[in-house]
This record gives sequence, structure tokens and C-alpha cells, in this order.
Amino acid sequence: MRRRQHQTDGNKTIVKMGVVGENMHAKEHRPRGCSLDGPLYDISGYLLSHPLAFLAASPTTRQVVERIVCEPLLRSAVTHRTGKSQLEGELWLPHSGAWCGQLSNLKYTLWWIRRQADANDGKLAALFFAYRSSIEDLTDVKDLRGLRCLFIPEAILLNKTLSPLASCATLEHLWLRSCRSLTRVEALSHLHSLKSLDLSRTGVTDDGLLALNACHLLEEVDLSGCAFICALPFMKSMGCLRVLKLRNSGITDRAISAIGAATALVHLDIAGCFLVTSLNPLGGLKRLEWMNTSWCGVRDGGVEGLSCCDNLEYLSMARCWDIKNVNALGVLSKLQILDLCGTNVDDEGIAGLSHSASLCSLNLSDCFCICSVRALAAMPSLKEMDVSYTAVTEESLSLLPSWVRVVRNPVCVLSPNDSITFFRSPTAPLLSIPPSVG
Repeated sequence: MRRRQHQTDGNKTIVKMGVVGENMHAKEHRPRGCSLDGPLYDISGYLLSHPLAFLAASPTTRQVVERIVCEPLLRSAVTHRTGKSQLEGELWLPHSGAWCGQLSNLKYTLWWIRRQADANDGKLAALFFAYRSSIEDLTDVKDLRGLRCLFIPEAILLNKTLSPLASCATLEHLWLRSCRSLTRVEALSHLHSLKSLDLSRTGVTDDGLLALNACHLLEEVDLSGCAFICALPFMKSMGCLRVLKLRNSGITDRAISAIGAATALVHLDIAGCFLVTSLNPLGGLKRLEWMNTSWCGVRDGGVEGLSCCDNLEYLSMARCWDIKNVNALGVLSKLQILDLCGTNVDDEGIAGLSHSASLCSLNLSDCFCICSVRALAAMPSLKEMDVSYTAVTEESLSLLPSWVRVVRNPVCVLSPNDSITFFRSPTAPLLSIPPSVG
């Protein structure tokens, strides 16, 4: 038998729940206050500890518990997320609906979610679940009208679990990152309002992503860490896509060809995709402004197509070992930052950059084949150059304008003996590195 005690302290009502005859001297459960180290877990922790008590309680008792436990925690969650405190009476945002705190079990908290949805004329704008939550069924989500944001990271979701999402016609932002059991997303073909989708570190495949052909309003897609994707055939219908993240995924040159059809693309990240050998198909991306191709398998001659990306401002090709010549990039009129760290470019391979009137920052660190930057001395916009761990001579550096900041630590000095290289730094003596014994 459960016993409820109501105590009144001024204007505050405190609800206590205990079990009659079971260790009456035990410390009663009290919902702990919110703290920055975990305000979004308080709701789930309290509700999961007393699910039956809540469901069996009278509507009046539930309302009191909601007022004391749920609303303060939710207010803290909103403040922690947005950085703005909510005024009394304005917790439920009238225009965008309620921001639900992170919940870990849909079944136990559904009654509470519905109450908050009713407070907003049956609409709930955003729902955020805790990491590694035990959600295995989303059937009840389809009853939430007006849902625009759904965040379910690292959950135990199967392909069939997503079926209820087909009823969420208003959904615009969906995060399913690290739901590793997901391989197909057919249910998303009904989400015609979807604008951003995060499927990073899931098990999706090329065939499983074909449903995205129906999502014509998609503006941002994150497939980072998806090892089973290869060609990305759905990309050919992405006319509105602006941001695409494929870091450390399994894409190949076939995917690069498909990406070339997404002409609205502004941001592209394919870092760590070592199966990509050529970037030439991306020449048609006239709006592209930011691209990261570091640690890819791009070969020499595979960057010439980028000379047509007129709006490109940032480009990183760090650790692309097979790149020796980037002269084609000198014609990019808006390129400001170029990272060639760890590539095999040589003096002749960077000479063409002297034609750039916009390049401000150039990273040549770990480019062991470069000995002189004489050809870059006439670049009008150059402000910073990193030549750390290179063989660039002091003579060529002295030709650079005085306003150019040169980063060189430590300094690499070539010995007359080709088999020995000396490294020195301002605070350390010369260190000789003998050739490896083969």
C-alpha cells in the first residue's frame, strides 16, 4: 500500500511518496535540484523511479507533481540549452511549442509529454531524448501534432521502429546519430518537410538511403562514419542540399560524381575518405565555399576540376600524400585559406598559387619536398604562411613582404650529406636524424 503525504510550506506544495510497512526510517526520495552537469536527466530519473505511482495517482496529485518536479527541471533544461531563462508563465513557448527535456523512456513519460502537448493546443515542437536511451518503439510519437524537431541519439532503433515517423508530416529536423542498428530509412520518404537529417555512425547503405529522394527540401545531411555507403545515388535529386558531411565514411569516386549534381552545395566535408582519388567531378559546384578533403586518397591531377569552384573560400587537403601539384588552384578568385600540410607538393607544384589575389593563409608544414617559396613572394593578400618541418631556406623567406607572418618551428636544415637532415628550434640544439636502415 502506498501512502501519500502533502505538506504545505507557504505557497509551495510538496508531495512525498512512500511505501507503508517498508523500512519507514529509510530516506525518502526527493527530486534533486537541477545542476549543469545533468539537468536533462532529472526528469527521466524521477519518473522511472516511480512510474506506477504516477500512473495510479489521481489527476490532482499528478498535476501537483508535474508542477513541482517537471516544470522546474524543464525550465532548467530550456535555460541550459538556449542560454536564456524563461519567465514564469512563459515556459511553454507560444509560437514554437514546448522544448521537452531529455527523456529516456517513451512509455513511462508519454502521459507527461501529452499533457505538455495539450498545453500548446495539441502541438509539441521539439522532443529531445537522452543519449543511450532505451527507446525501442516510436509508435506514440505519431500522435504528437506539430512536431518539428526529434533528437534520438544512440538509441536501440531498428528499421521497423521508424515506421511511425511517417505520420510526422511537420518534422523538419531529425537526429538519429549512432543508432547503429539502422540500415534503411524508408519511413522518411513521407517527411516532405524534412530540412536536416543526422544519420552519422549508423549502418545505413546506399539502397537504404534511396528513400531520401522524396525529401526535396533537405538542406543538411550528416552521414559521417557510415562505413557501408559507397555511391550515394540519392544525391542526384538533392537540389536544395547546402551542407553535406561524410567524414570517415566509405564513399568512393562514384559518390563524388553524384555529389557533383548537388549544385546548391555550400559546405562539404569528406575528410578521412581514403577511397576518394579524384575531386574533378566537383567542378560544377559553383556555390561551394568550404571543403575539407584531408586524409583522402586524392591523386596528383585530381584537383584540377576545383579550379571551376569560383566561390571556394576554404580548402583543406592536409595529408593527401599523393598530391604534388596544386597550380590549378591559383585561379580561384575567392580562396582565402589553403591547407596543404603533409602533402608532397614541391616548389614547382605551388608556383601557380602566385596568381592568387585573395589567398591569406597558406599551410605548407610537413611538406618535405619544398625548398623555396620565392615564387609566392609577390602574392598581395598573403598574411600567414606555415613552413614548419620543411626545408625552406632563409633566403627565400627573406623575400616575403614584411607583413607576412611566417610560422617555422622547428626549422629544418638540409645537411650537405643527403642522408642526414638536421632539425633545430629556438630553444633546442641541432638534432640529426640518420636515414632509416632498410
